[in-house]
Amino acid sequence: MHKHSIYVAVASIFIVARAAAAEEVQFQVIVHPTVTVTDMKATELAKIFLGQVSRWPDGTRAYPVDLSVANPGRRMFSSSVLKAEVNSVKRYWYQQVFSGRGTPPPEKGSTADVVAFVANTPGAVGYVARDTNIPGCKALPVTFD
Repeated sequence: MHKHSIYVAVASIFIVARAAAAEEVQFQVIVHPTVTVTDMKATELAKIFLGQVSRWPDGTRAYPVDLSVANPGRRMFSSSVLKAEVNSVKRYWYQQVFSGRGTPPPEKGSTADVVAFVANTPGAVGYVARDTNIPGCKALPVTFD
């Protein structure tokens, strides 16, 4: 392999890694102000959004809410936090519903709808674009493993 090819390969990996990191920071996770958690690992958050955990650590019921499938934020959240494509997550929920093991989070058509749901639902958690105004909510810092 030529030196030039190695440089190109390393640069490509760096660009892909930077793009993935940039995608992770393009959304923010928001919670109802009564949620006592001050930060969370992405793996723990994924368990809430996949219905594997239904309560916050203090015992309060967790109510996740998704953006609609058409919203690009949904794709970013799914790939960054759930580590899956949106269609794979939809299939997961179809199986859960069909087998009687759960129901998916409600889907909202806009970030404003997600903010309103989270602000008005104790225990709620959602995600919106990083620059979204979140009145009545608080941001939840997420650590990516």
